[in-house]
Amino acid sequence: MWGRGMASALPQHAAGDTLLALRTGEMARIAEILGGPQLEARLGNMGLRLGKQVTKAGAMPAGGPVTVECDGFRVALGRGIAGRVRVEPLQDPSAPAGREGAKP
Repeated sequence: MWGRGMASALPQHAAGDTLLALRTGEMARIAEILGGPQLEARLGNMGLRLGKQVTKAGAMPAGGPVTVECDGFRVALGRGIAGRVRVEPLQDPSAPAGREGAKP
């Protein structure tokens, strides 16, 4: 059970690198799960494991759940859990990358 002062014992990471910070439609790879083995197992049962690619499908306003897509399945996560999934944003493969195809 969470007591007073327990939140300060949690690892501190930038808010911009979790599922909460992704924009709708943005793809990312799961880099770290900031929780114990129970949270990692719970997310693993939903198909969300380290190294998996996810796409943020949307988020409900006013503190509602965050929906992500992984391997063709959509999963809704509470904001508390979504804030514990650290991700590394990926570039959209359909987006033009650099100067490929540009004439010299």
